[in-house]
Amino acid sequence: MKHPTNLLRSSAMILARAGSVGWICGAIALAGAGCANSPPTEAVTPAPSPAPKVAPIDPARLIAANGIGPVRLGMTLAQAKRVMGANVRWENTPNFMVDFGAIAVKSGSTVLFYVVYEADRPLRDRDSISILMTQNPAYKTGEGVGPSTSIARVASIYGPATLSFNWDDEGREYVRFANQPSSMLFRTQGRPNDFDGRYPATQGDAFHSTTTYRPTAAISAVWVSAP
Repeated sequence: MKHPTNLLRSSAMILARAGSVGWICGAIALAGAGCANSPPTEAVTPAPSPAPKVAPIDPARLIAANGIGPVRLGMTLAQAKRVMGANVRWENTPNFMVDFGAIAVKSGSTVLFYVVYEADRPLRDRDSISILMTQNPAYKTGEGVGPSTSIARVASIYGPATLSFNWDDEGREYVRFANQPSSMLFRTQGRPNDFDGRYPATQGDAFHSTTTYRPTAAISAVWVSAP
């Protein structure tokens, strides 16, 4: 497998599988609304509104452009274990998703976040961390964006949203915002045949995108990758 320089640029990585190379190149043609087998909820593209004020985020639960909590991209796994302390467990999941394994950082039975790595390159203590991901709604960016945040609210902070999925990436749906941090990637709560986005068609081509989404659309996971 080609070894990536980061999550956002490798054609073998998640973003390319999701069709997001077009995001980076600015070449995506924005689509209209429509989705097969989705609930008959009216699709919306909310008008921009002022970003909501949020309380200061606990640094231990902060999603930053260069890390999650006290763990920073570029740290070795051993360094990450030291800064997280003795009260967390590190559980390896080799088959986390297609082409990727992950180490779950857990407090009790709760997963705080994941250290993600290429499946054919298991992460050792001396290896540097290049990808982090959290699905824990307790974790937020400084603007209050995190898992469970509605896409409409995120759009009021980071600008208009473009949702997309790629059948070559098992139909995982992602969303990109016009002014989001470049090191971050957001996955929606949508699933195949129940996408958050409204697509004019979901068959034929592998890649589909839209700027229209249902009112309940929300973030399910935030990824942070090294530049």
